[in-house]
Amino acid sequence: MKGAYYYQFFVNPTDPDVEGQWTLLALSSRASFEATALDPAKHYWFRVNALGAAGASPFSDPAKGFSTPLP
Repeated sequence: MKGAYYYQFFVNPTDPDVEGQWTLLALSSRASFEATALDPAKHYWFRVNALGAAGASPFSDPAKGFSTPLP
């Protein structure tokens, strides 16, 4: 996002519609992030928003991901 200083990355292990289940994973100056501290072989929901001089952007649409299983 143009003008963004930081990006907030959030994870939700259950239902993306339950606002209280979202947890901040990282705050970064980069628009990409690799989540590494997740339970293996589990589905997660992710969302992000940007922080800049104008304040916080709306959250992105939730995206579903799957963590890597243990070998």
